[in-house]
Order: sequence, then C-alpha cells, then structure tokens
Amino acid sequence: MKSRKRTAVSVIPKWRAISVAAAILCSVGVHAEATEIHDGDTGYIAKNSVWFTDETDLTVWKRVRQAFSGKDV
Repeated sequence: MKSRKRTAVSVIPKWRAISVAAAILCSVGVHAEATEIHDGDTGYIAKNSVWFTDETDLTVWKRVRQAFSGKDV
C-alpha cells in the first residue's frame, strides 16, 4: 500500500478557504471607507481629478457629464 503525501491544498476544505478569503475581503472593505476632509488635511490627489467646494457646482457637473457621456468632448 502506497502512502500519499498530504499537501496544504488537500487538507483545507474548499469551503473553508472561500470563507477565509471572504472574511479577509470584508474586513479590508470595512477599513477602506471614505472619510471627511477637514481644513489642513493632506493627502494624495490623482491626476485629472475634479474637486468641487460648492454643492451646486457638483450638481451641474454631474448633469453635464451625464449629457455628454456617450460623446467625445
């Protein structure tokens, strides 16, 4: 009778590996929430990003973006 070597992959059931991966992804997602920006805060701003300090300007921008979303501007 041949003895088989057990590897880590064959020891851990597939459902348990999926459960662990889901738990890790959920915990990362909880910690990646957006936070408010306060005066004096510093951080990274991506190139070509658009920032508005007035809610009405943001609303207008959303309407314009929606109107021209299928066209090259």
